[in-house]
Amino acid sequence: MLIDVLTSDSFDQSLSRLPLPMRETVRRKIHLLAENPGHPSLNTHRLHNVKANIWDCYVSESMRLLYEIRDGNLQLWNVGPHSMVDNVRLRGFAANTRFSRMEQASEAIPLPPRDKPEKPAFDPSLFRDAGFVPVTPEMMQKGTPNAFAFFQDAHLRILGVPSLLVKPLKRASSLEAALDLPELPEQTRMWLEELSTSTELEEVMFDSSRLLYRSTLDRFDGYCEGKIKRLMLNLQRPEQQQYVEMERAPLILLKGAAGSGKTTVGIYRAIRLAEQGRSVLVLTYNRTLSSITKALIEELIGPLPKNLQVMTLHSLMGHLLHGRSIELHIADDGKTRKVLYDALQEVRLKDSAVVLKRDQAFFEEEIKRVIKGLGLRNVEEYKAVERYGRKTALSGKQREAVWKVYEAYQRRMFQAKYHDWADHAAKTLEALQSQAIANGYDDIIVDEAQDLRPIDLRVIQQFIASPSEGPAGMVRSIMILADAAQTLYSRGFSWKQAGIQARGRTVILRKNYRNTRQVAEAAAHLLQRNELMRATQEYVDPEWTQRQGPSPVVLKATNAFGQFELVRERILDLVSDQVFRLSDFAVLCPTNQLCEQCQRELEHAGLRTVLHKDSDFDLLEERIKILTIHSAKGLEFPVVFLVGLMVGVLPSSQGLQHSEAEEAQLYIEQQRTLCYVGMTRAAEALYLLTVRGAESRFIKELTGKVVIWE
Repeated sequence: MLIDVLTSDSFDQSLSRLPLPMRETVRRKIHLLAENPGHPSLNTHRLHNVKANIWDCYVSESMRLLYEIRDGNLQLWNVGPHSMVDNVRLRGFAANTRFSRMEQASEAIPLPPRDKPEKPAFDPSLFRDAGFVPVTPEMMQKGTPNAFAFFQDAHLRILGVPSLLVKPLKRASSLEAALDLPELPEQTRMWLEELSTSTELEEVMFDSSRLLYRSTLDRFDGYCEGKIKRLMLNLQRPEQQQYVEMERAPLILLKGAAGSGKTTVGIYRAIRLAEQGRSVLVLTYNRTLSSITKALIEELIGPLPKNLQVMTLHSLMGHLLHGRSIELHIADDGKTRKVLYDALQEVRLKDSAVVLKRDQAFFEEEIKRVIKGLGLRNVEEYKAVERYGRKTALSGKQREAVWKVYEAYQRRMFQAKYHDWADHAAKTLEALQSQAIANGYDDIIVDEAQDLRPIDLRVIQQFIASPSEGPAGMVRSIMILADAAQTLYSRGFSWKQAGIQARGRTVILRKNYRNTRQVAEAAAHLLQRNELMRATQEYVDPEWTQRQGPSPVVLKATNAFGQFELVRERILDLVSDQVFRLSDFAVLCPTNQLCEQCQRELEHAGLRTVLHKDSDFDLLEERIKILTIHSAKGLEFPVVFLVGLMVGVLPSSQGLQHSEAEEAQLYIEQQRTLCYVGMTRAAEALYLLTVRGAESRFIKELTGKVVIWE
């Protein structure tokens, strides 16, 4: 073991910015590096484009470690995204750089489990126990033992072995016989031969799951191109570039169709403004998009500078409230629904307004999305407000009854010392109005803003630095990125209600660059039935590129479980044809429960996956991504499997029992939008999963735009 582990200030700063799970991964890699710098899993390389004796070490799919071994010590220069290695020539490695001693590895760095399994002596009984053809001494004399007999079927498919040859290859009496199988693709034959003869890859022969790591796959041609990174960071069109470089204005509302590159514009604009020394904040609606936006920026420029931050709006408000010692006791959904039920029953006993006959879901949405979402303070404001997303409005008398329910709900929540999630924005706005923040941001970029509420947008505007901060005449700006066609939560509002004067400050991206024409046409065909949404002035009618591709495919399983079998087999077919790599696939589900079930089934089959809720979720890693449709907003993938297009699942049966036709229509439109969002995540190929005899109504609405595989 090396004498000491030394760290530079740059390394310490970069490590401190990483999420805790990644920091633990880095420490485990350092421990292994200190014990054995030549360990194959580290995939170390000498950097030839620098004068110093600097090496890089593999940490994860997107993370690398720069180090130097000097005087028997391990000196850690930096840790960061792979782009750090690509740009290493731009930085210096001064001889007088200060290094600090890290705690002894045994104390500071937890001992990891053994990465490399012990290589066992060949034992013919292992083949017999595994159900393969018995291996006799005579057979062993005929050639090298066939270690591919230990491989999982899925891993052989990943290497390009056709499905019909998987079992014959595993049953082959020797390695030579396996490699001589007729109809084995030549490229696959070369890969199998390299695996069986390379000393650097010998551990893979006894742990084939390592095939799914980039450290192994990068050795094979055709696996090195990252399609997702190319999709998400592609900014070559003049109409997109102009919005990155446009002069700062107090407000820019960028409305864009699905696939028009709104998120990409936001990323490049944030980098450009930060490079000018301005304080920049990028806000997203959900945590998944926030972490991925940060990762993509780091792919471009390395670790985020101090003047560029990426976070969710919920985190921003939480930090402010915590900093001002304002604690909210957020009740779970079960408790808030019980309080609302009691409040509704209380008012129904005293009032006979027709609106009180509506189901509880209506009041839940009305309170959280309309009354609290608009920040209404009294019944008169509620009676005067214009309501969107419906053909008919509630009369004044009906609104008075709804307000009584709201007041009863608030009173009961106060008595129980509870808050609901919708109170965050109101409390934050109240705190900001009583005491403005110091040192606000110069520029804020808000992604997926169509699902925020007006009060959320009013809160965001409070975080812009005041004119007195900074040089005179300095213009602060907010860029809002939105697409009404992808609204999943909001019941509709005007920008004016959010305190945003959009007239004269709105620009539009119409062209869909992401999807093939076939995918884009099918998704637009589905959305044409959303009459309430299309009637708004916010809808952007998309234009399509001429990029051609296969029509979306409907896969029909015999039962719900069979959907995941179809997903698995189609993924293996596409990977074995060497057209796609595992990181190109995303499985989108309407619910978290389906996501978790999908992950279990694919992992059981030997396919590495990552769930959107996992702390180590990495968009660029060599794993299949599994997300809810809600979490996939703003993202794109080469191939998408949209699971759960069945009766009662998508659309969900939850909101189909509305007594009013207009409420039922609004719910169906929201579910149809959810399907649309899922479909438009696919850049090259789209598969829609359903169950024969229980097809979703949306499958039927796509007739003529999809191909059905029975």
